Amino acid sequence: MNDLSSTLFKVLVREFYRVNAGFFLIVIGICFGFLRDVEHIALAHYFTSREVLMLIPFLVWLIYSIKIITFNSLALRKKENEFLLSVAALEARKLWAQIALVVSWQFIPVFAYGAFLMAVSLQSNQTVIPFLIFLLLLLPWTWMTVSLYRKIRKPDPGIIIGYWRRKVNSIFIRSYILYYPEWIASRQPLLAIGTKVLACTMIIAISRLYLFDTYDERLFAMGCALTFSFNLVLVFHYHRFENFHFSLMRSLPLSYSQRMLYFMLTWTVLMLPETGAIFNYFPAALSSFQIIPVLAFGLSTGILSYGLLFTRDIDLEGFIQYVFWICFAWIVLILFKLPVIALAIIHICVGMIAFKRNFYRFEFNGALGSDK
Repeated sequence: MNDLSSTLFKVLVREFYRVNAGFFLIVIGICFGFLRDVEHIALAHYFTSREVLMLIPFLVWLIYSIKIITFNSLALRKKENEFLLSVAALEARKLWAQIALVVSWQFIPVFAYGAFLMAVSLQSNQTVIPFLIFLLLLLPWTWMTVSLYRKIRKPDPGIIIGYWRRKVNSIFIRSYILYYPEWIASRQPLLAIGTKVLACTMIIAISRLYLFDTYDERLFAMGCALTFSFNLVLVFHYHRFENFHFSLMRSLPLSYSQRMLYFMLTWTVLMLPETGAIFNYFPAALSSFQIIPVLAFGLSTGILSYGLLFTRDIDLEGFIQYVFWICFAWIVLILFKLPVIALAIIHICVGMIAFKRNFYRFEFNGALGSDK
């Protein structure tokens, strides 16, 4: 049993933190780069002052839970990890114990912050809030544990199309630009919804900082750069959808400009939640004319990523690492006052050139079912 625990730790826990090292560096940079210890304590007092305010950290914990569930699903689908499915032969009680331990290790950052909130609430002589925090930690932990258990027990449950979905499909004829949003929403709903919630939350959080201090447009631009980088994983899956799952598109007599136009329209549809958040929560201290360069920058990030994905076959882990370093470069360049509209122009030019030069040369090297 010790060997099994060690194997699960290496494959699911250690690999999870390695793959998401860039994500954790960004979070650490935001939490300890912008906020001091006094502000962390003040924020914790704010969260624990009322029961309803605990929904804010709970929403973040749910998003993190979605990230863990998505990673575990992808890990179990890898060819090299198929041996993990053999643990389904274990006694149910022992399997539950192993899975609970794995999920607990993956959930350690949330447990740590939850313990911090508990300590702050206990210092304020509160009795209900600590118990509520415990329940809010238990809910996502249970969700992740049950999800991983079911995926190990039933790795391929099949797909059942319900009556109402068949009815809607027979009535409404959808445009091509809606094919991918529907595909990603049905195939990986947690990824699609979690990405949108995290991105909109980031925009709102950055805009709220302008209420407490004086900042120029660079802070909002850096926040939007992080927001758009979260969405680039959707570009990765769009590239896979168009070239692997819906490869018919490659055979159609479409020009380069038409193909890129279809992607831009699809990317615009995907970015509607972030666009709405930018318009609704744009800081009043900034000029409204600065919204246009920010939106152009967001559109250009998708074009750049989409074009560069045709240069070579890359898996999801490698793509996320590239996104981290590109996002870091964006923040540094914005910090040194490079206009976001200039970055947008560079992105569009590079993405268009890479797309046109490599579209018909590109081919996948991986097998269907991998995490590419």
